[in-house]
Amino acid sequence: MAEPPASRPRILLFIPYFGAWPEWIDLFLETCRWNPAVDWLFLTDCPPPANWCPNVRYHPTTLAELERRAEARLGFHVPLRRPYKVCDLRLSFALLFDDLARGYDYLGWSDVDVVYGDLGTFLTGEALAHDLISFNAVHVSGHLALMRNMPAARALAEAVPGWREKVVAEEYMHLDEPAPEVFGDRFRVHARESFNTPLSPIIPWRDGTFSFPREWCWSRGTLTNDKDAGIEFPYLHFMHWKGGWWPRQCGNAQWERLDRVVHLDPRDAHRGFRINEGGFFALDR
Repeated sequence: MAEPPASRPRILLFIPYFGAWPEWIDLFLETCRWNPAVDWLFLTDCPPPANWCPNVRYHPTTLAELERRAEARLGFHVPLRRPYKVCDLRLSFALLFDDLARGYDYLGWSDVDVVYGDLGTFLTGEALAHDLISFNAVHVSGHLALMRNMPAARALAEAVPGWREKVVAEEYMHLDEPAPEVFGDRFRVHARESFNTPLSPIIPWRDGTFSFPREWCWSRGTLTNDKDAGIEFPYLHFMHWKGGWWPRQCGNAQWERLDRVVHLDPRDAHRGFRINEGGFFALDR
């Protein structure tokens, strides 16, 4: 694992997370470790997990405190009754967390139902020449996206039609996933499909079919699968295995039927692991 070159831009990904860590958190953190050019900052009421990583920090806070921060920065009240509602605020992170993002060239967000490969395979010079970077082509990727840390980014959310009227609704309004076209010429948007979410009934796979990889392998910072020989991917968003309302509608949510998801000692995450509809497994099993 090489050190990040001094010339690379500094990148910070925010993850507001409240409640209890998911079972796979130490495996998630191991994949962060192998991306030394990126920093992660959790805003959380959870204690730091066992797997310490030098590029992952924890900012203690509560959902109520985050609600007060949002009101102070935005100038109006946004009800945060459930943690998932925070997703609607993502396009305003440059304003909400301006004090925490000082010194960074890019800031963004991520979910935790992902594992990272080498993010540098996607964050090339071409992508980093833009103001907003999406890993999906059809809409801004809610599970991972970046914006340039510049004064204009503090008004990024306002470019979404009806954002101010919708963000005050108590329910989640998908405001973090607008189509790239809504930003017009005001912000340069890099939206390319990185094929990160298998089992989607909407976006076909690299070969144009809806035949998806059945298993993924993470090893020493590289992420591959059993369908695309020789191809590395920047990350895997395993939402359709993890579960939830939408995966259930699609006939997935396989992990919801399992008693456990992680079938290896998290302390061995650095040795690599496999991911499939049965959960996480050691590479050699």
